Amino acid sequence: MSLLDNYDLFIFDWDCTLSSSTAPVNFIHLLKKDFKFRYARSHPERYRGNVDLRTVEIEEEGSPIISAMYSFYTFFFRPKLKPAAIEALRSLKARRKKIAIFSDSLVNRLFRETRAAKADGYVDAIISAEAIKHYKPDPTGILLAMDRLHVNKKRTLYLGDTASDILTARFAGVDSCGVADGLDTYENLKGAGATYVVRDLGEFIGLLKKSPGRRPRHTNIYKR
Repeated sequence: MSLLDNYDLFIFDWDCTLSSSTAPVNFIHLLKKDFKFRYARSHPERYRGNVDLRTVEIEEEGSPIISAMYSFYTFFFRPKLKPAAIEALRSLKARRKKIAIFSDSLVNRLFRETRAAKADGYVDAIISAEAIKHYKPDPTGILLAMDRLHVNKKRTLYLGDTASDILTARFAGVDSCGVADGLDTYENLKGAGATYVVRDLGEFIGLLKKSPGRRPRHTNIYKR
């Protein structure tokens, strides 16, 4: 039995998890990530997902002004998918798994980047925290993806590259996989309570093919 047998829905963060993102975006995330993690650990009562999902609407397109600004921005900074990202998405789709993206990215940027990278063709739902006005580590985006795709918590895995992503999954009550070639280190992701930690998406693909209850020799994969 592989990791694929444990889950029906795989939800990915976008920046620095599936996408290599860009220097300005990474800088902004670096400024925010430690503060968000410390605040959430100190005030967990704010992030319990007590939201009526029936009232949450997903805004799929943002301001045309911001869209024009982003078009100018991407002339100088072009985000790319990480190595093995498409292979990971394709592997999941081949097994008829459901895939979603939940990111703090701005609506315009998230939809334009996923389309440009041709990742949207593999994804069943794309949710921007800006679009629903609930930012990580608030778990509303994860809960909404599960609700819209009709998958329960025990069959959902959230993948992200920061400790805040791991907390988001914990607040949602789902398992998590830290991807350690992003903004946070392997040890930070492990310390945040990730169910699994992999060095990169290539290692995640390997994990999909192996039993999660066994730790193969010569691997850095961590399972809590």
